[in-house]
Amino acid sequence: MSSLESEHPCFKDFPWRISYRSFSIKSDGSPVDILHDFYIPALQRAVGYDRVAGYFRSTSLAAASQGFSAFVGREGKARFIVGADLDLKDVRAILQGSQERLAGNLAKELAGPDDWPKSVANGVRLLAWMVARGFLEIKVAFRMHCRTGEPLAFESIEDGYVHMKWAIFRDASGRRIYTSGSLNESHTALVLNAENIDVHCDWCGETEKLRADEAERDFEDLWNDRNRAFKVLDLPEAVRRRLISLAGDLKMPPVEVDGSRAAPLKVHPPSPLELLRFALLRDAPRLPGGKYVGMETAPVSPWPHQAVVARRIIDSWPAGHLLCDEVGLGKTIEAGLAVRSLYLAGLAKRVLIVAPASLTQQWLREMESKFYLPFARALGGKTPRHEYLLPYEQEKSADSLYAPLLTILSSSLLVREERLADLRAARDFDFVLVDEAHYARRKNTTEGNRAHPRYGHLYLTLQNELRKKARSLALLTATPMQLDPVEVSDLLRLTRRAGVFQFDPSLTLAFYEVLGNLVSGAAVSEKEWEFLRKAILSLKTLDPEHWKFIERAVIDARIRISVKKWLDYGQAPCGGDRQRMLRLIFSCAPLSRVMLRHTRTLLEVYREKGQLSGTLASRVVLPLAAVYFTEQEREVYERLEDYCRELAGRMAGKRDARGRSAIGFYLSFLRLRFASSLFAIRETVRRRLERIEATLNAFEGREAEETCLLDMEDLLEDGDDDSKAVDTLLKGRSPQDLQWEKDHLGGMLRNLRDLTGTSSKMAELLRILDARRVKGTDRIRQTVIFTRFFDTLTDIVQRLQRAGPRMLIGTYSGQGGQYVRPKDLKWVGVEREIIKHRFLRGEIDVLVCTDAAAEGLNLQSADFLVNFDLPWNPMKVEQRIGRIDRIGQKNPVIFVANLCYVGSAEEVVYGRLWQRLIEAGAIVGTQQISLLPVTRDEFQELAENPSFAEKLEKLAKERALLFRKRTASREIPPQDLHEIYTRMIGSDASRKAPATLEDIWQVLSRSHYLQGLGCTVEGGPEKKILKLSNIPGVPENTFVTTSRETFEKDAAEFKGSLHFCTYGDPVFEALLDHLTSYDLPPCLKRLQCEIPELSFEGAGYAAATLDEEGKTICRLVTSCSESGDISIKEDGVITEADTAASLQSLRKLTEEDLKVHISMPQIEKENERAARSQIVLNYLIIRGLMMDRKMLGKGQTLFWREIESIEEDYKDRESLRIRHIPSGVARKLSGLLLDVSITHAGEDTYIDTPKVFLKAAIEAACREADAMRAKKSELLTDEVLSRLERMIKVART
Repeated sequence: MSSLESEHPCFKDFPWRISYRSFSIKSDGSPVDILHDFYIPALQRAVGYDRVAGYFRSTSLAAASQGFSAFVGREGKARFIVGADLDLKDVRAILQGSQERLAGNLAKELAGPDDWPKSVANGVRLLAWMVARGFLEIKVAFRMHCRTGEPLAFESIEDGYVHMKWAIFRDASGRRIYTSGSLNESHTALVLNAENIDVHCDWCGETEKLRADEAERDFEDLWNDRNRAFKVLDLPEAVRRRLISLAGDLKMPPVEVDGSRAAPLKVHPPSPLELLRFALLRDAPRLPGGKYVGMETAPVSPWPHQAVVARRIIDSWPAGHLLCDEVGLGKTIEAGLAVRSLYLAGLAKRVLIVAPASLTQQWLREMESKFYLPFARALGGKTPRHEYLLPYEQEKSADSLYAPLLTILSSSLLVREERLADLRAARDFDFVLVDEAHYARRKNTTEGNRAHPRYGHLYLTLQNELRKKARSLALLTATPMQLDPVEVSDLLRLTRRAGVFQFDPSLTLAFYEVLGNLVSGAAVSEKEWEFLRKAILSLKTLDPEHWKFIERAVIDARIRISVKKWLDYGQAPCGGDRQRMLRLIFSCAPLSRVMLRHTRTLLEVYREKGQLSGTLASRVVLPLAAVYFTEQEREVYERLEDYCRELAGRMAGKRDARGRSAIGFYLSFLRLRFASSLFAIRETVRRRLERIEATLNAFEGREAEETCLLDMEDLLEDGDDDSKAVDTLLKGRSPQDLQWEKDHLGGMLRNLRDLTGTSSKMAELLRILDARRVKGTDRIRQTVIFTRFFDTLTDIVQRLQRAGPRMLIGTYSGQGGQYVRPKDLKWVGVEREIIKHRFLRGEIDVLVCTDAAAEGLNLQSADFLVNFDLPWNPMKVEQRIGRIDRIGQKNPVIFVANLCYVGSAEEVVYGRLWQRLIEAGAIVGTQQISLLPVTRDEFQELAENPSFAEKLEKLAKERALLFRKRTASREIPPQDLHEIYTRMIGSDASRKAPATLEDIWQVLSRSHYLQGLGCTVEGGPEKKILKLSNIPGVPENTFVTTSRETFEKDAAEFKGSLHFCTYGDPVFEALLDHLTSYDLPPCLKRLQCEIPELSFEGAGYAAATLDEEGKTICRLVTSCSESGDISIKEDGVITEADTAASLQSLRKLTEEDLKVHISMPQIEKENERAARSQIVLNYLIIRGLMMDRKMLGKGQTLFWREIESIEEDYKDRESLRIRHIPSGVARKLSGLLLDVSITHAGEDTYIDTPKVFLKAAIEAACREADAMRAKKSELLTDEVLSRLERMIKVART
């Protein structure tokens, strides 16, 4: 940087827009103000200003004066060329030398100043003042024909010359800004600041530099009267004197047209005490305790659980977390508060948020509006580009998707193969958040713990690429478990915090099985109690921050003695202590170590305490509607079942286990299509038939391609079409086999040709809608209908239209949105966002949706939701219901109807949904009830006896109540949790942030310096509104507030001029820049200390102060509150000794404040060491057992038979001594929950292995065997043993 740039602000330090248009809207919702957004910032940095303006008239001169108040004190020079709009006779006379005619005509334009509007008077006075002080020269230009020399009207284009208005600004370093555009110079336009200009910065490329060069030459030609299209004359002296007379008092700096003043007033500089307070505000996030400043000064007011979660994330950073609050409890708020705090403090310098593409825009706006964080949203396209909302809305190109410090990226962009090079080359991230993290999962979920995981692209990218570059990872999902408990283990392994459970899904599930036995009252063995005890004790070393939370929030007076007896002395709880211990065990469970989760019941407590302003509706899941087959549906269903049975039989001998699994998924998918609608299954049969015919026709050419088997499970989960299904199970089939399928499908299709009759599900839906009609109208109370498939959506809509032609229907799907236009009942295709807004405005009565588009959709104006079909995944049901069951729901009660065929395979789906809800409740915690529990046998009885419905409803409700009661028994009751959190927030007050909103208010509102500038408190002390005045770069009539309530309720009254006074807000940042622009006096000194482990630079201040006896002492000041009770010795000096002592104290405070963050990487390493040790232990146990069996002659040659034999032989053993454990390997294991007896070096040792660990070892071996991809009937035990030996070596390294 040049010396000139260091002494003066320059053009490059300001984010110029490429254009400024009157009435364009900025990112904060306010219109562009060209005076304050462009002219003042430009002239605050300029030392030269040349302008070709409009006419020599009062309004034009006033318009041309814009920004001149910022020129004051810059010692710059301005030159204006203005046109003269005169009669051509006068122009001819002037060109012939009549100075009197020139002076007279120009003087007329300055006549009657008393009648000028205030804005015009201000502008002319400002320009006149600049002329009087020698800052501005003005010349007058007359148009001439460039060939004949004859005078022309100033705007004439007769000779081909087009007159433009333009200007060139120069800063002290020689950089230039060239502007061109239009200027409306009427009085109204002047008041409204109406102008459109394009901006060209000469340092932004060769083309821009050439533009500026050309403009500079053209201006010099004009100024020196070398342009043949103009005659340029000096301003007559008489006119100049008349103009100067309008300047008024030359000692008083004039104001801009709007009454503002960019030039600093002549006020006394801030006192040393004020300078200290201003500096403390600026540095607050980097002072000891500054990591809390971000959340304490955010514009959002968090609920107690959100504040506690944010603090826990901040306190334990860079530890990983799962944020798993139910829908509506504010995971985004928790994450945003943590990110804001860590970013402002300088701990997390690079942050990446990964979210589904449909949510990235929402994340960008939330980060901007609620947390004032300048995130960049990565856009698609070949060239990396980003969208920004701060400091203003813009798009920028970049070298990489990951170039910005704060980036939001869609998960689809993250996983693209062609983008991985970008990720690998990117600098590491300090904090990564992954939203909707349940999409990071394995493809073979339902194969359970014994299957080798076959992860999807998102999970693999997180595990293999992104996790390596992320110091800290937070996974956000309301549903960490979708289909199987193994999904929880997959998320755990990304956190680096789960100790022995991190890589071992079997051990994780074992913990929850023992806990489940405790909940149900089943027997728990001594070995199992010891397993739980050691798992809990391991937290003290492997997760001390979570253990602190357990001591504060979970271990209360009722169980403290029992806990001590159990954990310290091994006395297992009994009687009532056993039940009371459940909360401790659940809170220390593998998932609970990293999961921060709260449920809807906590919101109900907030409502009781008056902390929830929005409506919280009650949910009613209606009794299962018995939907019976019509004659056609029965016939189609039976033919489908015949097809499924015969196809399974034909394929059984031709596929391996994974292929047979694929057959099962395909057939289940067909049954789902049938249960959805006859139209859906007909379309699938038709497309499948076309695919088979094409395969037969091309049979001799090549084998058919088909969907990868690893993606088959997605058939039951994702997408709203059947494109994958119709392409699968074609490869390796004979022509005869395919011909059989073609014939069978052809018969089914004939049964489905006529679908004009009303289906049984459709009849039930019409009955529901008919009951919801608004009496005396064609309207229906708003209802949302969900289906898995777009084909079914199409069928539903067509049938609804036939049943009610005037029904106001809308659709919301992966295909976009449509609605019925009321005036002509025509269908209109629009963006989905428009459908949402029309629905919320009450312009759509019935909205039909598919799952593919449901993320982030808020439809809280509806009170009834129909699940027309049931997805495979219970969490999909909950996500559907979450569209209407939200805070702010307009109705006190919402209703859910689940439609399900009686006597069909849909019964199986229903039963599995309920079972998965139970499993999720056992591991994750309390679940919302989205369907009533009904068994398959009960379905059968209902099919045979419709009168059973009433009894079934009672049974189902009792069963659901018991489920919730058991789940809640191991959790902290919401009332207790609220009290705990309130108490924790109170105790956290002792760790007060060095600057709070109240501190900001006190410093600014009581500042004598700001008062001297004209800043005033407005609206009474409770409003906490400060009107800013004479702050460089801040428009006049700008207000700031530190009251969240005022900002939320009164912002609209200020029409964009009220800003929240916090870090990240452009006005607050400009204010701090000005307040800290003064040098500190010798009695104050800024201190800084580096913490290299965190790449962190802390700050503090040494101040020469007077004690009570009047003696001078050096005091370390590290918070705004500390500055309130000190007396600065203004003529004091901070010595080197003072600096050294204060710096030592500052370093001690900073290291104490950050000690957890410094130690966390080592703790993560200890967790990973324990996790790898557990994997090695599993391999050692199963290897030792199989070797021992082989030596005793019990071993089986085939591995899977060996596993069956082991499980049968030892099923009743509580513990088993495993030999052949190499001592050298065992000695290096650490962090285990199992004692390993180490004998002399070089000898084998043994392990007494409880059932829990034996099962974990067996399943670990099964996973390795499954990974070998060999046929079960051929895989040898020795082959698996060899693989285990290799895996032991890998795990050890």
